[in-house]
Amino acid sequence: MLIDIFVKAGAPSDARGCRKGPAPMAKDGIIIYSSQTGYTKRYAEFLAEQLNYDIKPVRKANLFRVSCYPVVIYGGGLHHNRIDGIRGLVDGYEYLGDQTLIVFSVGLSSVNDDIIRDIKRRNLPDFLQENVFFKALPGGLARKDTLPGATMAHKVDFYREKRAEGKTLTRGDMIALAIADGKSPDQNRYDEGEAGVIVNAARRHV
Repeated sequence: MLIDIFVKAGAPSDARGCRKGPAPMAKDGIIIYSSQTGYTKRYAEFLAEQLNYDIKPVRKANLFRVSCYPVVIYGGGLHHNRIDGIRGLVDGYEYLGDQTLIVFSVGLSSVNDDIIRDIKRRNLPDFLQENVFFKALPGGLARKDTLPGATMAHKVDFYREKRAEGKTLTRGDMIALAIADGKSPDQNRYDEGEAGVIVNAARRHV
């Protein structure tokens, strides 16, 4: 995670990368993402192209470099209203300066205002919930990604265990299981129009 990388770098507690200002030649923003089925990566690449931002998968991101950008956008897959990989960025947020943080999730099922509030509550500390621009984006799932050894296999196995134990399944769980069991076709709800809202939000904050 980002905070792990920062700590392992051995930086003194007051060395916060570019906190006092952007580094020479730094772009206006960076997009960090965690993607298992490719949809979050597609959105991240679209945003990077539209905004002319740098882009890094979360496993290759470094807080020193992230702190050089006025705008930081984070995106991850959504499972049980938890955003994949965001914990490191949230835990390391104190090491950043006055950057604008924008967060997006990518999931199978639709969301409403209540779900959005729950996503914020589960993923962001209180002091960030009102200050972070958040957007839930529609994703998709292919059956090949649910097969043994594939990127979503462990999550689908977990959903099957829940079903066998009679536990409540979310709408996203049920959609994933239907696709994995061959009862529903692959789903692709990728929508660059929805992502355009994030582009506009980022431009307002530069």
